[in-house]
Amino acid sequence: MKSLVVAAVGLACSAGALAQDFRFDYAVGDLVSPAQIASMHAELEAAAQEFCADQYPRKIRVAQKCAEIIVSDAVSQIGNPRLTAYTEGQVTSGRES
Repeated sequence: MKSLVVAAVGLACSAGALAQDFRFDYAVGDLVSPAQIASMHAELEAAAQEFCADQYPRKIRVAQKCAEIIVSDAVSQIGNPRLTAYTEGQVTSGRES
């Protein structure tokens, strides 16, 4: 099991910096099949959305942007080409979850 921490640095928005870092645990073995990648991506997005909603409870747009940044940074840090391709497909097709 690996842990991923996306630092609050760079996530400072007009609303202010995050109070804590985002942490996401995953297993490298969860990045093998297309179904596993889709599932992990959905879990990552849900965790980022929940985290950011807690950080910015009254600022919906800021929370949404926060989650987008966290997912993007997390995918970059994980560095799995299939996960990256899946994420880029979600964005370019306009199907951001």
